[in-house]
Amino acid sequence: FSTERHSGVPLETRGLVVEFDPLADSLIVHGSTKVPHANRSQLADHLGIPSGKIRMKETSVGGGFGIRGEYYPEDFLLAWAALKLRRSIGWIEDRREHFVAANQSREQHHHAAIAGDREGRLLAIRSEFWADMGAYVRVTEPEFPT
Repeated sequence: FSTERHSGVPLETRGLVVEFDPLADSLIVHGSTKVPHANRSQLADHLGIPSGKIRMKETSVGGGFGIRGEYYPEDFLLAWAALKLRRSIGWIEDRREHFVAANQSREQHHHAAIAGDREGRLLAIRSEFWADMGAYVRVTEPEFPT
């Protein structure tokens, strides 16, 4: 059997505001991420600054449907621009951008075989599946299709 690719489509598209604090030479990142600590660590590593110089503030938004649980290129680009420009900066994704850039998932093709005996006991299962994970993996942990 197969399942087709799909993407979560929340009412609220992604958006980010990165405040630059000139006194502390630090950033305050306002966004809808559901994994602020992981994203802060990744962002600090990519920017080459201590994670203590970044404060993540999760905004109140509706359901994410899998969209808000990863670190996107825009997360880095806005923080990088705020540091370089030494000013606050914001961005809101429009619906068309969302369809193109938000994570896609789960196109899978499965082949399975099950063996049993006449008494109905399960003797063996063989399962093989392929999952289209996209052009590149955008998360820090190993990717497991679901």
